[in-house]
Amino acid sequence: MQLHDVSVVAAQSEAVGLFVENGRTELRVPHGVATDTAPRDAFRLLYLAFSAFKNVQSSPRSAHQQDGVEADTLGRGLASGPASFVDAYSIDSLFNRSNPLRLLSLRPQMAQRQDGNLQHADRHLHHALFNDDDAPFFPKLPTRRSVCERGTADIVGLYFFLAEDFYRNLLQIDPGIMWGRFATDGVQRATDFRHRHLRQGDSLYEGDALAQELLQRRLQQLLRTCYRQATLRSSEFLALYTALERYLHPALAGIVQQGQIWGIRDFWPVWESMCLHEALQQASETHGTSIVTCDSAHLPPHPMTIEHRETWDQQQQSMFAHNGICRRPDLLLQRGSEIAVVDFKYYPSAPAWHQRSARGEDEKAKQLKEKERKDLDNIELYGLLLHRHLAATEPVLPSITLEFWLPGGEAERIDIRSSPAWNPPLAVMTLPSLDVIRRYGEGYALAMRTGSMRRAAKAA
Repeated sequence: MQLHDVSVVAAQSEAVGLFVENGRTELRVPHGVATDTAPRDAFRLLYLAFSAFKNVQSSPRSAHQQDGVEADTLGRGLASGPASFVDAYSIDSLFNRSNPLRLLSLRPQMAQRQDGNLQHADRHLHHALFNDDDAPFFPKLPTRRSVCERGTADIVGLYFFLAEDFYRNLLQIDPGIMWGRFATDGVQRATDFRHRHLRQGDSLYEGDALAQELLQRRLQQLLRTCYRQATLRSSEFLALYTALERYLHPALAGIVQQGQIWGIRDFWPVWESMCLHEALQQASETHGTSIVTCDSAHLPPHPMTIEHRETWDQQQQSMFAHNGICRRPDLLLQRGSEIAVVDFKYYPSAPAWHQRSARGEDEKAKQLKEKERKDLDNIELYGLLLHRHLAATEPVLPSITLEFWLPGGEAERIDIRSSPAWNPPLAVMTLPSLDVIRRYGEGYALAMRTGSMRRAAKAA
């Protein structure tokens, strides 16, 4: 995969990631991310964010069980639920879900071989066992032994070279975070492979475009050589070979089907998780700010969630579960004596929420869509239910505000002014998408460390 050939464009739908359209590869970025962002930087941010989100999304209903390299459809299967991942490049299979212990077991090993020449077996009858018919049986063949190499050629070294290059030069993280206690072996295999087959400094993500293209062709040739020279092709070997072939031949993904080849189909769950991460950061760093309750469906890992998650769920149940419906507002954020009811929305821009109902003289005014009207109805209902709960439980009623959090290029607050006026007041808060994605993806290192420890424990 050569990112210098990829063009960064704004996503026109909720699907975010790499797309192949008419032989052209596009990286479609979320709303609010500038299209002049370098492809390498944009891909790095999205990869880290998606990997962090996968540590949140544990429900088997949310992602297709055949997404990834093991699918017969080359990883193009999409689930009916939200947040389905597409991995036709096998990037996630190679660098996020691989088991370093199983990969190291594929390295070439030495084995003993015995030549079956029994020309002088009579000289070794004193080592034989005899049955009732006086037929000799030799527990060990009385022949000379030789040592040979059996295994999978250099495919393990090729993998660890690609993985080290991916982690260090693209993600800019230490491979040891992913490989754990096997980091020394992994780096050694990568170094040996580079020393025997490549030049110092070769990288798929560093240097000029021509050097990267020549290196990619060289690695494709080495992968074919690894397959021909392998004396044992186990299921693990074939799975690794298939994944490396897709990674080094990205054009194969576009041949199968035009459209999305890597990324996530519906970005809104990722946006909700990012907004919750921002709220958690505000609550932990800002004095007087705390989370009253939140929807924990996409709650990211955070020290506060371990301590308060059960309390938040109980608060949500007591405040909003009425009249046969268990309503779940995205966030209740307390700032001093004010409580904000927050609803996360993944829209390219704020709808015309100030035109909730068109009067006779506003027939030409743009009408709200049904979904946008429902957004207003829901947040209004959350505010009324919260007011009812506080009036029954608090001696002094705190002030209530209503907020929509949307992606944007920079932080901004827009008050919704309507006639009659909103009470509680309603505002649209735009969060800088690039900074939000970057802060959210920083948790990937912790997620990788946790995942590698879990994989090592399973392997042991």
